[in-house]
Amino acid sequence: MTKVLFQDKPGNAPITVAFVSFREARALIKDTARDLRKAGVQLSEETTQRIVAANGAKYWLS
Repeated sequence: MTKVLFQDKPGNAPITVAFVSFREARALIKDTARDLRKAGVQLSEETTQRIVAANGAKYWLS
């Protein structure tokens, strides 16, 4: 099982937003990136295991 973590800005403690299989976690990251772009959020980094928004918010697999 894999944790999907979210940190709203640098320095804040990350929170677990999902605890799913690795396959599902990668799909969740992909879907989240798509939804963020649709909402107009500018992404500075996007991989299959990590998303970083221009404002410093992060999602990643652990």
